[in-house]
Amino acid sequence: FPSHDIVLLSVPNGVILQWGSATISPNGSTFVSYPTSFTTLSKAYIGGANQTGSAQDNNPAVTSAGTSGFSAYSAVDSTLFGCNWIAIGY
Repeated sequence: FPSHDIVLLSVPNGVILQWGSATISPNGSTFVSYPTSFTTLSKAYIGGANQTGSAQDNNPAVTSAGTSGFSAYSAVDSTLFGCNWIAIGY
């Protein structure tokens, strides 16, 4: 999907799935907001990184997730890092 597109899907048992794209800052943390906050909890995952770091760098990873968004850390030194994410919660 294009950069920063976000999709929201609710299923009958109350589970909500949200996914989209984000840009993670180099060598630091970035907070990514969900388009709709979860009421109770969420788990977020990053996959489908749009580029890769060098051998000593780690691609972005989720460091914490809450009801309104998640924080991701990238050890890539010198470039913004595009990635796709999915969050599951209720």
